[in-house]
Amino acid sequence: MADAPPTTTDVRAVIAPAERRWLSAVGAALLALTLVPVAVGAAATPAGHVFSGFVLEARDHVSYVADAMEGLQGHWLYHDLYTSEPHSGSLIYLPYLVLGQVDRVPRLPLPVLLHLARLGLGAALLWSIYALCAETFPTPGRRRLGFLLAVLGGGLGVVGHADIVGYHLVSLDRAVSGTAGLETLSVAPHIVLACLGSASLALIWIRHADSPRPLDLAAGLLWTLATASAYPQLAAMWAAVGVAGWALRPSRGRMLLALAWIAGAIPYLAYGLALRQANPIFRAWPPQSDIDLGDPLSYLLWGHLLMLPFAAWAAVVVLRRRRNPAPGDGALALMAAWIAVSAVLMYLPGLPLVLRRVYYGSFIPFGLLAAAGLAMASELWSRRRRRLLPFTVILMGAISIATVAESMAIPVARLDDAAMYFPSSEAAVLPRLLGDAPAGGSLVMNSYLSGLFVPALSGQTTYLGFPFQTLDAPVKAAAAARFYRTEDAASLRRQASELHLGYVLYGRYERDYGGPDPGMVAGWPVAHREGDAVIYRVTP
Repeated sequence: MADAPPTTTDVRAVIAPAERRWLSAVGAALLALTLVPVAVGAAATPAGHVFSGFVLEARDHVSYVADAMEGLQGHWLYHDLYTSEPHSGSLIYLPYLVLGQVDRVPRLPLPVLLHLARLGLGAALLWSIYALCAETFPTPGRRRLGFLLAVLGGGLGVVGHADIVGYHLVSLDRAVSGTAGLETLSVAPHIVLACLGSASLALIWIRHADSPRPLDLAAGLLWTLATASAYPQLAAMWAAVGVAGWALRPSRGRMLLALAWIAGAIPYLAYGLALRQANPIFRAWPPQSDIDLGDPLSYLLWGHLLMLPFAAWAAVVVLRRRRNPAPGDGALALMAAWIAVSAVLMYLPGLPLVLRRVYYGSFIPFGLLAAAGLAMASELWSRRRRRLLPFTVILMGAISIATVAESMAIPVARLDDAAMYFPSSEAAVLPRLLGDAPAGGSLVMNSYLSGLFVPALSGQTTYLGFPFQTLDAPVKAAAAARFYRTEDAASLRRQASELHLGYVLYGRYERDYGGPDPGMVAGWPVAHREGDAVIYRVTP
């Protein structure tokens, strides 16, 4: 293959002004496309409700707003506001704590802040992907092909999970966030940060692995730490990639860079694993249902159906000519190592479940290798067969069509209303608790549906909320139902005392339990009222 730049270290590929203009236009269009579902969701807000600000994975995003709220309240340590058990603070969700701290000056609405962070990180990610393409391919056409396949390419693009004649099919491009490019641009900022960290580490290795300067080692360490702040296991994966790159082609520079990545990966990974052992809040993270990765075919084949043959072809060619490499082979070899190491860590038996979340950003190596394989095919195939290549590229992008269709269908078909919208009266009354307890720390009794929004709006702890972060959620759901159906004042006061409640919310979702107003039954004073929503202050 004669279409890649030289692998000389410390020499960056030149990106012409015309390419920059193309990338700016295409990147702006892609990022703008991620805002269209948000605009549709806002326009479709039902009467008497407010829009959460999120469409794709709205429930998760609301919990991230709660994490940023802690930073806005001045906290640098994370406390799980979705569970009532006492626990010490931690450095989990550090990116959102930092965002909240930053927002203490402009005081932007936190959903707006998260979108701005996502768009800024997304723009940097798109630029990094194109820079990787420039290090791999010499011509603008092939660079653009690699970029588009990385951002828009995928696998089946139809189904995420299915059981077919006893076989559990999982197509990771649809089933797991962070494995398809366009969808990644639409989801949470920390996922985009993790992908940007991976792209940046790949660039550092390609450009400087053989003779890294102190600045390159420092950059590698910092990007590994940044990646670890989002997903420590992904930083550990890059440490393994660095070791593999050094072992395949030993040199002092590669060893130093690999050691910098190891130094950046170990502290946060060890800290996270220690938290899982010592703190019950993190023991069940992530839930089993949140990481259904299927078998290796789910990642390698179903998640990249038409891309895999071309990507595998390119990887084999690079491997066969490793003694006499062509320009760009170093970059392609790193992409192949990225896929191989991530696949091993995802499916190696015996590893803790949490360590298998290393699929973020995998659309990048698959896209670049597939583009290289397509380039090889275009050189070898007849003119008649080459006419099929554009159609092949379009089919590779079927996942992006599915992503756009899904993001539009969610607000139009009202598929996730409980996470996308919240009753206006509750949305107006909950923020007033910030004045009562600016630093948080009060426990609020509420229904599950209200509990998703209570920490994000009030900065207080909810008794029952986001199920992945509420310990013993089924038990607490039953206790909440019992509480809101209690008709005896003494029993209500006893339950509130046993649970150490500070406030009780009584709004639309709490009325759905069918019981009486608990504040009126128990005789608690009204702390705040807005419309049909009222917050009672629990008194002895």
